Amino acid sequence: MNGAIRPEKVLQELERLWNDLGRNQGDEPGEVARACSMTLIVLTDPATEQEPAIATLAELMREHPARAIIVRVDPRGTSSVEAGVSAQCWRPFGKRQQVCCEQIEISVSRGSLPDAFTVLPALIAPDVPVVVWFRSGELMNAALCEAILPFAAKVLVDSNELGEPADALEQLERLSASVNVGDLNWTRVTRWRETIAQLFEMPEYVDRAGLISHVTIRHRTDATPAAAFYLAAWIRRSLSGQVAIEFQHVKGTSQGKTQSVVLSGADFSIELRRTGTQCVEVTAGSISSSTTFPSFSEWQLVSKELALLERDPIHRDVLKLAALMAREGVR
Repeated sequence: MNGAIRPEKVLQELERLWNDLGRNQGDEPGEVARACSMTLIVLTDPATEQEPAIATLAELMREHPARAIIVRVDPRGTSSVEAGVSAQCWRPFGKRQQVCCEQIEISVSRGSLPDAFTVLPALIAPDVPVVVWFRSGELMNAALCEAILPFAAKVLVDSNELGEPADALEQLERLSASVNVGDLNWTRVTRWRETIAQLFEMPEYVDRAGLISHVTIRHRTDATPAAAFYLAAWIRRSLSGQVAIEFQHVKGTSQGKTQSVVLSGADFSIELRRTGTQCVEVTAGSISSSTTFPSFSEWQLVSKELALLERDPIHRDVLKLAALMAREGVR
């Protein structure tokens, strides 16, 4: 389907697709189930994506069936707009019935991006929430993308893709004033936050949280990453006080930008230190233990964000504080 996109034509193509899927199943009724819990709009740049969006969506659809609308923006492309439809189908284990989700693919050049935005509202599935995922940070910086934000229940981004951490966090803070924002970097530090919170629920440490005066976060990157600012801001917010925060750059070979977190007071110190790809050692006084920190793929991070479409007040508060810390150059 070339030239200007006509939404009614795309929807007709979808209906034909479902009719074809039904005919391919023969005379058995109910062999194909049409599943849709949301509309997921994915804006991506084929020139920069490490893994095709379709492969990521194939994993996501099993947990969050959706009408997926993939908008591929090629800065080197012509001014034409192309659209096509397909289905993501799978058969749950032990079941005869196939489960299928709709997929609309739109290819545009940067110059014809406004044409794609004007038709997106007409392609949204009725009566289900809309999530917009900016898989490309460069597209997130385009003012044109503001056209699709008003009808989004949630906007997903990865602040790692938005340039310098201070600029990225400030941009997300501004955006969060008008729309529900989810950041994959916030999801990446979930296990760190959970482990720290659990430590101070232990009887021997429950009274020491208020005695923490200094926090050191060590990371592998030269510049302090957004994830480290998130973690520091969450700790400061949780302790409700002006805890001294220090960021240190260290060499490391294990996966993950955050290497360790040290929380210390006048007479105690607790350290969480990454010792392997999925292992963190927790040392509190003379006691040490190891815990698992799973390595999540992109689709798993997105899946966790899609499971929570309501505004997260904690993330909103932490984002505001993290942006302030990054802007003021806390080291």
